[in-house]
Amino acid sequence: MSATLTLGRLKKIVDKLLELHSPRRKVVVSIPTLDTGNGTWNVCDIHHADIELINICDGDGFRVDNKDGSERTQLVLLLKGRFNDE
Repeated sequence: MSATLTLGRLKKIVDKLLELHSPRRKVVVSIPTLDTGNGTWNVCDIHHADIELINICDGDGFRVDNKDGSERTQLVLLLKGRFNDE
């Protein structure tokens, strides 16, 4: 099991993101990593945060393409819990 993410470590990651990119970047959470496995959702510790490029999907779960046919992506700060961590 990984250690809980500290505020100091999170600040370093956020500072890096702000240094390289716009302050309007989104913060997203990986929901499967917060699932306890028994159908409950709890307030839980965040164990991992990183700057990641994610694919954008429409409301039906299909990928969204740009006008030139390339996949639409977005750079975000992704937070993960400890469950089902990849």
